[in-house]
Parts: sequence; C-alpha cells; structure tokens
Amino acid sequence: MVKLLTAHTTEVDDELLALEEISQRLDLRKNRRKNSIALIFRHKYFSNESFFRKLEAFLSMKVITITTILSSTNDAYGGISLSVSVLTSDTAEFATGISESSDPADLYTQTAAKTALSPKAIFVFSTIYYTFSGSEQVRILSETSGNLPIFGSVSCTLPHSENDDSIYYDGTFHAGCLVIILLCGDFKASFSSLTSPINKFLVRNIEVTKTEKNILKELDGKPAATFLREAGVIHDGIDALSLLSLPLCSEKGGKVSHIWIMDTVHDNGDIVCHTDISEGKTISVGLMEQNHILNSVTKFLEENIEGKNKNFIIFSCAVRSIALGFNYDAEVAFVSQKTNTPYLFAYSGGEYCPTSHGNNFLTASIVSCGFEES
Repeated sequence: MVKLLTAHTTEVDDELLALEEISQRLDLRKNRRKNSIALIFRHKYFSNESFFRKLEAFLSMKVITITTILSSTNDAYGGISLSVSVLTSDTAEFATGISESSDPADLYTQTAAKTALSPKAIFVFSTIYYTFSGSEQVRILSETSGNLPIFGSVSCTLPHSENDDSIYYDGTFHAGCLVIILLCGDFKASFSSLTSPINKFLVRNIEVTKTEKNILKELDGKPAATFLREAGVIHDGIDALSLLSLPLCSEKGGKVSHIWIMDTVHDNGDIVCHTDISEGKTISVGLMEQNHILNSVTKFLEENIEGKNKNFIIFSCAVRSIALGFNYDAEVAFVSQKTNTPYLFAYSGGEYCPTSHGNNFLTASIVSCGFEES
C-alpha cells in the first residue's frame, strides 16, 4: 500500500530553515517505508536548482518538482510556497523516466524496463512546451501500456512562461518535457474528476469546420480568430489571461460534457487550444462564474474526498482560479475543511485523469487520486 507524507514551507530565502521545516514535518525516520519518491510543487520563486539538489540528497530519494501558482497540504498553504508529498510504500515501487523530444511510447518502454514488477498506473507530469500535446500523450501512453490509468498535472504559471513552467528532474530544470512515474506492485488507488460547470454562454451553436490536432483553424467556415472577433468574443491584442477565461465547450443532454481552453491567437487566425479538438463538433463559448466554481469544489469534495480513509493528491485547473478572481484561498480553504487525511492540493495547467470513458487529458477540471493505506 502507499502512504502519503506531506510538508509545506514558505521559507524561500533561507534554504537551511526550509530543509529543517520539511524534515520535521515528514519525520522520515519514523514514517519512511522501503520505497519512496517525492513530488514537490513549487511557486516559481523557488527557482534555485542547488536547493532542490540539496533537498534530493537530504531526502535520499528521487525528487520531481513541478511549478504551480499555489499548493497546499495538511500543514498549511500559501501563494509563495513549496509543498512536498512523499509517496512511500513497502509493497509498491516507483520507476521514473523523462523525455524532452522522444515519443511517449519510447519513454514508457524505457521506464518499464527499469522495474521487474508490472506497472499498474502511470503518473504524468509535463510542460506545455513538450513536443506532444496532452491529448497525444494520453492516447499514446494508453495504447502502449494497455490502458493503465493515467493521472497527473501540467506545470503552470499565469501567464505561461517557458523559464518558469519547468520540471526539476535529475538535478536540473527542464522547460519542455514529459516525466512519467510507473507505479508498480501492490497498492490500491481510485480516481475522480469533475468538469467545471458553465451556466452562461456568450455564443452558442458554432460548428468546428477545420482543425489540426489542438489547433483550431476554422469556425463556421471562417478563420477561427476572425469568427470570434466578429462575434465580439475576442479583440486584437487580447491578453493571455483573458483568453484563458473564455472556455469553449460542447454539451450533451443539456450539460457541458467537454471543455477546451484557448491559449494563443496567431496572426493567421489559428487558435491554439490546450487539448485536441475534432472537426464537426458543435461548440459554444462560455463563462465560468465564481459561485459555480465554489459550488463545484464543494460537490466534488463531498462526493469523493470527505470521510474517505485515503491519502489524496488533488489537482485543480488554474483556469478555475481565474474565475475566482485569483482568490486562490477560496478553493483551497474548502479542500482544507473537507479533507482530514493526508493530502496534497495544487493548481495545474491541465489534468490527466481516468474517467468513465477511459483516460483523458482534461482542462478546467478538478481531479483526485486516492491511495488506500491498508
């Protein structure tokens, strides 16, 4: 089984003090089991590679560090902070690998060769600058692994920055990369997800007439950006954060079934989305509202987290924080109130999570992985 140990520090200037705080809270002499790995979520101001090398040596385990706008644990939360979550187990093993350009299938095969045990789940951490989109990563890893459950997060800052949206692995930060952890051996994990509710629409019933993977080229036969400008949705020079706050969505049975987040508008009229989008779909442009976001996190926690005897890793899309007016504490406070077992919460730039339809790369969602201790 897998146990989650957590620690939190806001000490960005004094490295020795930060190490002491982390050491006291983890208490590895007492809590560490046979196999361990550390997942660390850092504010971009925790940017000193030498600190993470010291931390990796201090913990004496593999350390993977992902950038986030905010993270929290049972200990505390804060914007400029660093949260540590150690997965430790006597019965499970963790094999890791990184790719900066190669096919995710090759990365999976190479990583699986590092362990004699059969993988049972894949944790995925990436940056938006990796060669393959999140949707492609999920498709390829699912096919290669025989549809093992895939869970994880995209490194993020707001707005995006290639220098800041990085992952620490093997002693250095990597800007464009994919990191996987194969969870092998004996453990039990469950996965949950909830797409953010959208109850207000700016434009409805738009036909997607031309795409190329995650690039939206035409809407209703016009260049995508031209259509949205004429509809009054976007304007010349729209900033990145405003664009992120305008989700594209499809509906099924009167409810939003999928969301695409727009990331970049190109001069030729193309719009880059976080996830792949298919031609022939009918979509709308929506708005996420603060009260609906808070209601959704309450619903998610009550249905999937509260009262469960599990250790949780929870990711919430950074786009949700925009709808909250960057009041990060609002969502985190609900998580803290509803979660009595060890947990780590972090905002993400995209969410990997199994759903009833198989593995998915999601946006504007909140997702969780719960480990049973026994």
